[in-house]
Amino acid sequence: MPKIEEFEDGLRIDEDALDEGLQRQPTYFYAVAKELTLLISRRDEAKRILAEVEAEVDTEIRDDASHDDKKITEKEVASLKALDKRVTETQRKLSLLSTEVGKWAALKEAYGHRLEALKSMARLHLSNYYSTDITIRDRETTEARNKHADRAKEAIKQEKLRRR
Repeated sequence: MPKIEEFEDGLRIDEDALDEGLQRQPTYFYAVAKELTLLISRRDEAKRILAEVEAEVDTEIRDDASHDDKKITEKEVASLKALDKRVTETQRKLSLLSTEVGKWAALKEAYGHRLEALKSMARLHLSNYYSTDITIRDRETTEARNKHADRAKEAIKQEKLRRR
């Protein structure tokens, strides 16, 4: 069984390797979806086993009461069944599996969002979004320097004319 932490680490997107992220995305998504499916199957089997254990314990409680000629209410049967170690242990296993299913379902959803983020980042990259601001700033800086240089040249020229 793969560890969820390995796939959680895979959610990070490297802005400098968007192509690799897009290439790996289907593999990661499939692995997470496959693990989720297996966990759902195990959880469903645990539900079935819990129902079976509860039925066995219920029957034992009723048989014991009948054997002792003791009348027992439905609430008493339910309480005794809930306290039975076999039932509580099976419920604990089901609870752990349900928690794992929830974690992997959230991870699968996160990988779906990761794909959309990768697509958006790739579109931004292709439209030169990341370099546009730098280009504009560079152009503005260059224009400002040129204007300043032109003013300085003009001032020098004016000073030379004035000295003559």
